Amino acid sequence: MSLNRVFCVLTAAVAAVCAACPAPAASGWPASFRELTDLRQLAVTSPFTTHQFSSYDRTGGNADWGHFLWVEGNRKVLADIKGPGEIVRIWSANPSGELDITIDGVRFAGAPFADFFNGSFEPFAPPLSTTSSGGSISYFPIPFRASALVEAVDAGNFYYQVTYRKYGAEAAESRASAADGMAAPDTAALTAAQRIWTLPGSLPAASPATDPIVAAGVTEKLKKSVLVAPGKSAELALLKGGGYISEIRFLLPVSRMTALRQTRLVARWDGAERPGVDTPLLDLFGSSFELKDFRSLLVGRGLDNWWYVRFPMPFRQTARLTLVNESKQALQIHATITWVKGAPRADALYYRTAFNLQTTGAGKPHPVLHASGRGQFAGVSMSMQGTGGLGFLEGDELVSVDGRPHTDYNGTGTEDYFNSGWYFREGWVWQPLHGCLVKDEAASRISVYRYHLTDRVPFTEKIAFDIEHGGVNDAPGAVYASLAHWYSGSPGDAATPAVQARGLSIPRKRAAFPAHAIALSSLNRTGLSGGSVKTVDWKEISETTEGGPLVLFTPKRVGNAISYSANVPFSDRVEVALWTAGGPGLGKVRVSLDQRTVGEADLWSPLANHPQRLIIGEIPIKKGPHKGAPDGFHQ
Repeated sequence: MSLNRVFCVLTAAVAAVCAACPAPAASGWPASFRELTDLRQLAVTSPFTTHQFSSYDRTGGNADWGHFLWVEGNRKVLADIKGPGEIVRIWSANPSGELDITIDGVRFAGAPFADFFNGSFEPFAPPLSTTSSGGSISYFPIPFRASALVEAVDAGNFYYQVTYRKYGAEAAESRASAADGMAAPDTAALTAAQRIWTLPGSLPAASPATDPIVAAGVTEKLKKSVLVAPGKSAELALLKGGGYISEIRFLLPVSRMTALRQTRLVARWDGAERPGVDTPLLDLFGSSFELKDFRSLLVGRGLDNWWYVRFPMPFRQTARLTLVNESKQALQIHATITWVKGAPRADALYYRTAFNLQTTGAGKPHPVLHASGRGQFAGVSMSMQGTGGLGFLEGDELVSVDGRPHTDYNGTGTEDYFNSGWYFREGWVWQPLHGCLVKDEAASRISVYRYHLTDRVPFTEKIAFDIEHGGVNDAPGAVYASLAHWYSGSPGDAATPAVQARGLSIPRKRAAFPAHAIALSSLNRTGLSGGSVKTVDWKEISETTEGGPLVLFTPKRVGNAISYSANVPFSDRVEVALWTAGGPGLGKVRVSLDQRTVGEADLWSPLANHPQRLIIGEIPIKKGPHKGAPDGFHQ
């Protein structure tokens, strides 16, 4: 029997035995598939607790691989769970051997561990099970009534995480089990989840007939355009009567990164004095460094260039959304708010954010969320800039819920928590619930996000979610900015830290040039035709870059030029390139050498003043004096 047939044969056999059994309850396996796309589940109290087995170093060190619950012969136990419950996530950085999953005493699935992620073992198939920049991840749900056992056979020592939910004993009979077969892995709910996860930016509106937030509601849309002056606030929306916001869409001035970081979105629910939401706009969209194009189920940029936020946001009386501009620039922002008007159910929760900016200190982890009361954690985006290299990514997530020790939910590394591996080995990636938007090892910076949907973390009393920097908090001096998304029974309290946006800036990246590059400012200018020229520092024209002098040439009309002379100390064939600041206000240039055109370059860029290397052409050059000129031929 082929390993790839174990799942199908077992489910068919079990289904035949249970042919006379009662139909499974609606809260069974198909409901798990529907939950993969119904974001409204985040905003209601969850009937489970969330836990994680992993290979973290039990000594508290940084050797976070090869630690299993126990080893017996050639079998290594990754997870041993007593039900009822559901496995909602399996991750590894280096899966090896065969993975066996036993559900309620029945061998549910068995195949080479890597095949659970590479698409060769149905129904564990992309996009629910896939690979991600050095990691392997599966969100395929596996429910059970009594027990779940996950083992590796003939495997080496690898990194792993198994995230699971546990239900109360009273749920045992009402929930389905993967061992029931249900011939349902190819049901419409699974097919729909796979289709939506393939195009997460195109999430369709959820069915109002089964709305878990309101018993009955009417969808309405509010469109608003505001010009927010420096140091001023502008009301984006005041919604009355109760309901929940299902989506906010923004059309943003993408060239004004610093202003977007110094402008806050503030939301107050039901007239609460303290805001439930207080976040810099830039950080809301995944990165403190710059706006990056990505599409997830919950946050991203649509194909129409509008940015969206889809965390459901219930309120019982009023919702007031305000933009607070603490920058020195006016911002024109267009928004569309979609909301469902109706009375929220008693167990509906308020959407909250917690923005934390910190320079890491030795021995202390970075706090992502510390909150009390009833609620659930729904995800985080983080931007981190170290002092050299990416060693700070060795830090584990440490999650303590309702007094349980963090060893109940202990990770194996920062990139592992964000579903990747080996310091985000392939770099940039975005997927429905996680992504790496910025990886720049030379600048020691990373921007990442992970949203928790089926693996959300409920709490009834308190939660402390911290993340280490370095293996044992031994990477001090790094700058961490995190934005936690969570839900609470309270509309606003001290768990939403006050954001001082005026002092926020875009961490600057130094413009790096090759050792043989010649700065125009160092050459002798021999002529100027119809325009003005001055030497400026990168900081004067760029919000994100620093690094030495830059020549700024403003021609009055097409064909204007400046010329320089240089004494070349060699004869060779050379590549002529410009290191320039690109931006939306810049045009094209033509470069000539000794009155012969070398090539042309377009400096226009939709974003402001990012350094770019533009290859102009390749020419032979002789030792001795030469004259060169950049001409502004299109403004």
